[in-house]
Amino acid sequence: MSKLGRYSADRKKITALTTTGTEIQVADCGTIFMLDGTDYSADVTHSLPHPNEAGKGWWCKFIVKTAVLDAGGDDCNIKIRGVGVSTFVDDLLLLQIHETAGAAGLTDVDADFILVKGETVGGSQLEFVCDGNKYYLLGSVTADGAVTVDT
Repeated sequence: MSKLGRYSADRKKITALTTTGTEIQVADCGTIFMLDGTDYSADVTHSLPHPNEAGKGWWCKFIVKTAVLDAGGDDCNIKIRGVGVSTFVDDLLLLQIHETAGAAGLTDVDADFILVKGETVGGSQLEFVCDGNKYYLLGSVTADGAVTVDT
């Protein structure tokens, strides 16, 4: 008996994130978030659920949709919320980001949040995977310094 629907076709959930900050929920597991900062008028913050709430196997991906995230230079922050609250917590990201322009890239074992700069070009992507305690981040960007971390 064959499977039907999105899972057998490996179709992904796609959601656009634009000028309003978003609290990404546990139910958003498996979503690809398309970042479109065309009309940013200030920096925007999107937040992930706390790893304890997200649980093992939770994942999402962010892809810059437009040619440049925001020509005006406003940035996109990706932070992690505390348990059951909207405040942010520290030291829950382990990351490796490859910068295709030739730099060594970014690595960090206890990052606090990710900053996707407004100058980041389309196709740059960040994928978050959770083990229930911490997020692991793998990314690829097309320019050195397009993504930075705060530790």
